[in-house]
Amino acid sequence: AEPLVQLVNATNEFVELLRPKEIIGRIPGFDRVPFNTQVPRETGDPTAYWVGQAQVKPLSRMAFDKISLTFAKVAGIVPMTEELMKFSNPSAEIRVRNGLIKAIAYLTDRDFLDPTKAEQVGVSPASVTNGVTPITASGTTADALRADLGALLEDYAEENQDIDGLVLAMTPMQAVRISLMRNTLGGREFDGITRGGGELEGIPVVTSTNIAATGGSPVDGYPIVAINASDIYLAEEGVAIDLSREATLQMESAPDSPVTGATNLVSLWQQNMVAIKAERFITWKKKRDTSVKFIQNAKYTG
Repeated sequence: AEPLVQLVNATNEFVELLRPKEIIGRIPGFDRVPFNTQVPRETGDPTAYWVGQAQVKPLSRMAFDKISLTFAKVAGIVPMTEELMKFSNPSAEIRVRNGLIKAIAYLTDRDFLDPTKAEQVGVSPASVTNGVTPITASGTTADALRADLGALLEDYAEENQDIDGLVLAMTPMQAVRISLMRNTLGGREFDGITRGGGELEGIPVVTSTNIAATGGSPVDGYPIVAINASDIYLAEEGVAIDLSREATLQMESAPDSPVTGATNLVSLWQQNMVAIKAERFITWKKKRDTSVKFIQNAKYTG
């Protein structure tokens, strides 16, 4: 009787992969600029001197360089058969489109904060934490967290930076553990922080599981990243979605570039297939090397 029992898709129901919340779109205060922008930057201060009557006034000099934001893009392509797109329920086209958008958000967020992400010239920007000397967590207690946060803020103060737009980024689990810290009377050590963010000692907090673990392993702990948003240039456009039945594709996740005589190409039209492409133009650059700081190996548990 097995043929009599049919599996029916529940309309409008679909179990998605667990995806993290986006970071870049939730941090306010970035200095948004167009692509292919060049900005002069002061790298050396002039010097002033006390000068006596009738004495020659000494000269000083300033130093400058330039910050350039060329365009960069993130893209993904998923092919499927026309039959799948036509008869699937729920719609495979919508699910693939949404999946590509989320994959792009995940990659850009991850690379925005991962200290190991270096610049690939002509391809992608370095993360805002790349090249930053971190503060290593001094312990796991509330007192250690206060001391480490104080050291981080002191670094900003020593560099004369305005931190009115400072934001802390951490994982939801880090925020949960901090919110669960209790003092000897049973009261909360840090009011205002929840798994969704809030604030820590008056500093806004955003949370996301996009943040890469220190050393690539959760055992080593995750960083808590301080971002002076107004000190970061951000250029971006929304995600563009295209669909094609006539394109010719390499059915590879690591395609030949450039194409060679041995490259296997597939005609979508000939194979009765459709491909959906998602593409996002986005790039960023710090105004100063000291715009971002982070605490590494942060495993505050109380």
